[in-house]
This record gives sequence, structure tokens and C-alpha cells, in this order.
Amino acid sequence: MTRLPLSRLLSAICLFVAVAGRAEAQDLVVYDDALQNGFFDYSYGGVAGDTNFASTAQAHGGTMSIAFIGDTFNAVSFARPGNGVSTAQYPTLHFWLHGGAAGGQHLRLYLQNNGAVVAQAVLDSYIAGGALAAL
Repeated sequence: MTRLPLSRLLSAICLFVAVAGRAEAQDLVVYDDALQNGFFDYSYGGVAGDTNFASTAQAHGGTMSIAFIGDTFNAVSFARPGNGVSTAQYPTLHFWLHGGAAGGQHLRLYLQNNGAVVAQAVLDSYIAGGALAAL
């Protein structure tokens, strides 16, 4: 399993996560106040309380969000066992992030299939200013 290293506090990551399809296709929602559409929490590492899928501290559109305290050996991770998602059908990923009081977090995204990393990206170039802003 590939580990997602984060070295700073990351508050309320992924307030809403959706995998968006082409214009004619529907969105496939991963999280919207709770995990949706057969996705499960496969987050790992850290200590108890580092990941909270029912945080009310920050929310983008509903009442819940995912709060995450990152360190060097933990990650927020989602899986949809037995019912994969095709990047051909859903080529775009949308999510909202909140950088907390400090901001400055640097993020990485990994896509896996059967435990093997099939794609990865440093997200800094997709975030205005290169890192999460303090809010």
C-alpha cells in the first residue's frame, strides 16, 4: 500500500468529493455529508481521532465534512470494493479543501487499482498560491 506523506495539520480535507463525468454523464458522489455510492473509508495511519468523517467544524454545502490531521504516515483514503470507477467514464475529480488557521499544506493524490498505484499527482500546481490558504 502506498503511503501519502503529509507533514502538517490538514483541517477538514475534502468537504465534498465528487468524481465528475462527461457533460452527458452524472456525477459520482464519493462524500456529501457521508460516504455515498458504495464508497468506504479506507483511511490509515495517525492516531485515533486524526480522521473524522462526521466533522461539523467546516462544511462546504451540507452540515458534515471530513476533518483530517496529517502527519508523515497517514492518509484519507476511499475505496469502492468490487465496483471500480473508470477514469474514462469519470475523468474529472472535484473536491473542496479548507486549510485551517495555519494553511500551507501540500497535497498529493494517488489512484490505485487492486493495491497498485496507477496514477499520482502533486496537487500544489492546481491550488492557487501552490498550497492551501489559511482561512
